[in-house]
Amino acid sequence: MSTNTEGIYMSDFSGNTIFGNLKQFSKLNEKKTINTELFIQACKDVTALLDRLGAQFSIAKKDMLGNVKRIEERFNTNKSQYTTLNSIMEEDSKDSPKGHTSAIVGILWLKRGLEFLCAILDGLLKAYEKKVIDDNLRPIILEAYEKTLKPYHGMVSKFLFSNLTRLVPSKSNFNKALLLREDATNEMLFKDISLYLENFKDNLELINSLFVQYGLNLEESSK
Repeated sequence: MSTNTEGIYMSDFSGNTIFGNLKQFSKLNEKKTINTELFIQACKDVTALLDRLGAQFSIAKKDMLGNVKRIEERFNTNKSQYTTLNSIMEEDSKDSPKGHTSAIVGILWLKRGLEFLCAILDGLLKAYEKKVIDDNLRPIILEAYEKTLKPYHGMVSKFLFSNLTRLVPSKSNFNKALLLREDATNEMLFKDISLYLENFKDNLELINSLFVQYGLNLEESSK
């Protein structure tokens, strides 16, 4: 039985959706640390969701991958020292109390982008569980944006994002884009989404707590 990450096995997924092919976010250990290398791989893979939303989100994907690169560059300077994301954040909190280092800014904006994607998946899952008939994906995207990225964006970014969301596919077409087989069902899809979200949410919650623990300022960086 092969495992994609600690605690979640590939066989736990249906094999009929993209989620079994994505590098999973690691299950948190007792020490509450995040393996840097595995986190980087998972972050790169999850941006595939933006491809499914449409070409208009290519800039957002490029931005997220740019922030992943900031973390990866720090990791590559000393892999043995920066085995965990915790170690990077702790060191940078000492060197720059406000967290204005390339790696911390990268983690901060990447976290916000990840929270946006997580909120989309969570919104889709809740709509499915509530048997919502509306096939319009835009309200879910806008709600996810309101909760995550919007507070940190300037007027221009907010205006551009609102217009971009008018081009998103329908909910049913987006769901189909997440399937690997024509005979795959929504039941399979949302079971996989639910499983994928478990570690995804836990990782984001821990990162938020690390910003607080190390006294790093989350609110000053906005676009």
